[in-house]
Amino acid sequence: MSLRHALVCILALCAHAAAQAPETSAACDVLLRARRVHGVASDEGGAFVAWSAGKICAAGPSLGARAWSAKRTLELGRALVTPGLVDAHGHLLGLGDLLEEVNLVGTSSYSEVIERVVARARTAPAGTWIVGRGWDQNDWAAKAFPEHGELSRATPDHPVWLVRIDGHAALANARAMALARIPERSEDPPGGRVMRDASGRPTGVFVDRAMRQVSVKLSGSARPRGERLLAAQERLLAVGLTGMHDAGIEPETAEVLEALIAEQRWKIRIYGMWGGRPRRATPSAHPSGLLELRAVKLYADGALGSRGAALLADYSDEPGERGLETMSEDELLAVYLECLQQGFQVCTHAIGDRGNRNALQAFDRACRQLELDLEDVRARRFRMEHAQVVAPEDFARFAASGWIASMQPTHCTSDMDWAVERLGAERARGAYAWRTMLALGVPLAFGSDFPVEECDPRLGIFAALTRTHADGTPRGGWFAEQRLGEAEALDAFSAGAAWAAFAEDRRGRIAAGFDADLSVFDPDPALAEELAAGWLATRAQMTIVAGQVVYERSPSGQR
Repeated sequence: MSLRHALVCILALCAHAAAQAPETSAACDVLLRARRVHGVASDEGGAFVAWSAGKICAAGPSLGARAWSAKRTLELGRALVTPGLVDAHGHLLGLGDLLEEVNLVGTSSYSEVIERVVARARTAPAGTWIVGRGWDQNDWAAKAFPEHGELSRATPDHPVWLVRIDGHAALANARAMALARIPERSEDPPGGRVMRDASGRPTGVFVDRAMRQVSVKLSGSARPRGERLLAAQERLLAVGLTGMHDAGIEPETAEVLEALIAEQRWKIRIYGMWGGRPRRATPSAHPSGLLELRAVKLYADGALGSRGAALLADYSDEPGERGLETMSEDELLAVYLECLQQGFQVCTHAIGDRGNRNALQAFDRACRQLELDLEDVRARRFRMEHAQVVAPEDFARFAASGWIASMQPTHCTSDMDWAVERLGAERARGAYAWRTMLALGVPLAFGSDFPVEECDPRLGIFAALTRTHADGTPRGGWFAEQRLGEAEALDAFSAGAAWAAFAEDRRGRIAAGFDADLSVFDPDPALAEELAAGWLATRAQMTIVAGQVVYERSPSGQR
């Protein structure tokens, strides 16, 4: 090639590049590039997101980033960026409490539970309460509920209260029961049960509404509520969550959150459900966008692990037992009417098929009584929290009335080893039925129910993809036809959670005009040989709320 010919080629290439480049660049605060951005088209260089003043300006294939001039650029290499992931069902203060209480999660025997309690008792002044949470008798070799005798002998100088992992049962020692003045013989309260031995004396285990007989005597935490909430916030941000739906918020917690926002110490978005009934006259949203209070949390029944979930037929492993209705259909109806008239969404804890049916029927009755048309009915977006076991004929009712299925994928993988024994194989087909819900057009909003389960959304995504334990068992997945794809699982943790909080016009997607709430995972799980395993191997690298980096993992793994 002659020198003249080469010069002509170079000039032609420069002219082509100039024609492709924008004449002027648009300004933005931050420009982010990554290997993959969920829901956004990519090219060989990956994809980009640009934002200013907390709102997304543009997102698209990497080449489009040349149109933007940024004050700050984040080059995230091999990372995956998702819309801000939201845990649609958790307990904020409960997580803060667990971080200072005796953590019993993962204990493999009653003896191990006692060992952890005794270790705490050695450093606690005599007479002070020792509170723990997280035991699950289904994980022990002997799967029967514990009795207090051994615990009481090991802790004679401290009242002890140990809440089961699901929060629907607890074990008290003799000192605690004496302080609560629990009689040797009495009738169970409505919606609750005091477990008793063969002679009729309390074993120390209290289920659902019976728990109040002891819990009302608990002394306060050593740390102020605000500190416990801040500790919970740090944990949530560190796993990539930009928001959570607090399932049963107390007025005191709401007031502390408002104070922390005013002090600019609060960073994660909270969608609060008042516990039991509306605690303020009307729904409210804080101008910061960090706290919204427009929902109410109710309990239709108990939990499956403690046989408190209300079933239409007997438990397969305990004939004659059908669980507990913690609220009757008529009681649900009364609160539904109040909330429908005041503009509050209702989120009903319903685990058993009878609990789910009672909630569905109470809602239908309330809508008929108020003469709501179908469009108005669906617009209320009532939520079934857990929707864990649903009778086959009731699935369609979710879709017909616009119910949201607020479900927790790790409940499936935690329960699947014993769920068939408890429910029977046929009834278990209607359990944790995510694919069935989606096929009928029922919106899914995923969460974890922390501190019942770990708050890490990676574990929920893995469970949704596989329906197996981390080791791959059971092979192929438990009722594998209910598994989801990655996009569906991510959408349930983002767009589905936004829909469940009436925020679909500003959150849940990475698109122009939406809040710049982003979760970053490095490396992209898709780089792994097997996608689901990649989700267990990746880690939250960065959490961004309203355009601000509120968490970033350092090379050492610490913030």
